[in-house]
Amino acid sequence: MKSAIAIIILLCAGVIPAAYGDTVYTWTDHDGTQRYSNAPPPEGVTQFKRIETPETPENTPGTGSKRRPGYDRMVEKSATEADRLEQQRKYREKAMQEKKRRMAESRRKSQIQSQRQKLEDTIATIKKRAVSPTYPQGMKEAQIREIQKQIKQLEATAQSSSK
Repeated sequence: MKSAIAIIILLCAGVIPAAYGDTVYTWTDHDGTQRYSNAPPPEGVTQFKRIETPETPENTPGTGSKRRPGYDRMVEKSATEADRLEQQRKYREKAMQEKKRRMAESRRKSQIQSQRQKLEDTIATIKKRAVSPTYPQGMKEAQIREIQKQIKQLEATAQSSSK
C-alpha cells in the first residue's frame, strides 16, 4: 500500500513528465522524506540532485511511451524508502508505547509502596500508643487488624495488576 502511495505522490509531484526528457530534482525534506519533482526544491534546500533525462525515441510521447529502467528504479527506490520510513515510524511508536507502559508500571509500584509504607507507619504509631480506659487493648488490636487487611488488599491489587 505504501508503495502505491509513493507512486501516486511521484505522479502528482510531476515526475511523469520527467520520463519524457525533463529535469528531475530529488532531495530529502526536513522530515526525512525523499522528494522528487520536476520543479526546483523549495528555498532553503541546499542539498539536492538534479537529474537530466534526455528525450529518446522510446520514451517520446506518441512513439510507444516505454518507461525507462532508470525511471523504474527511481520509482522503486521511492517506494522502498517510503516503506522503510513507515517501518521506522511503527518501530518508534511501539518503543514509545512500551516505554510509557514501563513508566506507568513503575509509577504504580511506587505509589503502592508509598501507600504500604504509610499503613505500616500507622500500625507502628498505634502500637506505641498507650492503652487507657478510653482506648483499651481490644480497640488497639482491632485498628491494627483493619490496617493489616488494607495492606493485604493493596498487595492483592499489586499482584493482580502485574499479571
